[in-house]
Amino acid sequence: MMKQNSNAIHNMTDTIKALVAGQSKPKVQTTSPPRQGPMQPQPVPASNGNNEECLMQHCFKVHEARLNREQAEQTCQADGGHLVMAKSAYLYDFVVRMKNQVSRDDQFWFGAKFTDDRVWLYPDGTPVVDAVPWAQNEPNDHNNYKCSHIVFGNKNDPGRKDLVADAHCSYRLSFICERTTADGK
Repeated sequence: MMKQNSNAIHNMTDTIKALVAGQSKPKVQTTSPPRQGPMQPQPVPASNGNNEECLMQHCFKVHEARLNREQAEQTCQADGGHLVMAKSAYLYDFVVRMKNQVSRDDQFWFGAKFTDDRVWLYPDGTPVVDAVPWAQNEPNDHNNYKCSHIVFGNKNDPGRKDLVADAHCSYRLSFICERTTADGK
């Protein structure tokens, strides 16, 4: 079983390397273990007929509808997940690629939210640590922003492009849901 997984990962690594060659990726600080190399995402039909892309027991689904943060989180919960958390640099890079395939010109909700206790938490209640790829000078609590979003991919400022910034929770943005699975399906 281990040998089969190792061979499958090796084959997927070669495929992903070919797909992402030449793409720039956001710089991400993380305490996660170093990346072991790319893995091939597997499109999996979602229960409502739309497709998800799954990687490392995380399935992601893009929603182009523009909703406020609370509505977006409720939509994700109805699908069995939360707004995207992507708690590792590798998963975050994967999510940014998905987002930019849909639109480089739009901003998307990110799951982290600032609480009344003055801490950033993911939708699953776990604290946000240094794995979140914050844009320069973010989060800055400008205008009492309590939610977070991924800055649009065509931004000319490399200190912000495809990175996370705080935002007002009432903004209407597209979003990506994330759910974890035991078997990656």
